[in-house]
Amino acid sequence: MMESFSYNLQTGRIDVGFLGGTQVNKHGKINSTVISDYDGPMVRLLGSGGACEIAANVDRTIIIAPY
Repeated sequence: MMESFSYNLQTGRIDVGFLGGTQVNKHGKINSTVISDYDGPMVRLLGSGGACEIAANVDRTIIIAPY
């Protein structure tokens, strides 16, 4: 993954990123850390797994979420 991020993502070779959204609010903010309040969460998630880097380095981000 590190090589892929360094070579492809950070150099602008990827235009669209796909992210899994456990919780997405009405403003499009993605929650990839906890569900509910950060100081006393109902559920603590595994983390972004590179989502922040993907979202910051692509022109367009598509969120995949359960319906």
